[in-house]
Amino acid sequence: MTQVPCSAAGTLPAAEHRHLIENALALYCLAMDEHDAAAAGRLLADAQLHFKDQPPQTGADAIAGFYAGAFTNPAPTRHLITNLLTQTDGPDITYRATYQRWSLAGTHPVCQAIGEYRGRFTPTPERLKWTEHRIRQA
Repeated sequence: MTQVPCSAAGTLPAAEHRHLIENALALYCLAMDEHDAAAAGRLLADAQLHFKDQPPQTGADAIAGFYAGAFTNPAPTRHLITNLLTQTDGPDITYRATYQRWSLAGTHPVCQAIGEYRGRFTPTPERLKWTEHRIRQA
């Protein structure tokens, strides 16, 4: 197992990295599905957000503002993540995952988007810090 320094407890094995990143992505998807811009801002507060062709966003307030503007349609959605890959890249841990966004507004779910999440977590003495999140549609 690959290990990197991450906390006062010493090191975390690669499986633990994957678990933490998978949970972070699940929380992100929950924020998207609940149209909770403030939660998205808190999750990505230390990250640089790259959303499609938009200029990068940084900081909790800017990211929350970006998503508040994006959440104009109140229709319910479900984001699904598959094919998660995590890798050690120097001191950082990178991820790549496929996502799907489904609309639940009608009588049958409709897939609205398929794309890819890519990003980076950087170990600090306190925690793994989410430092980059990229969203690309296929």
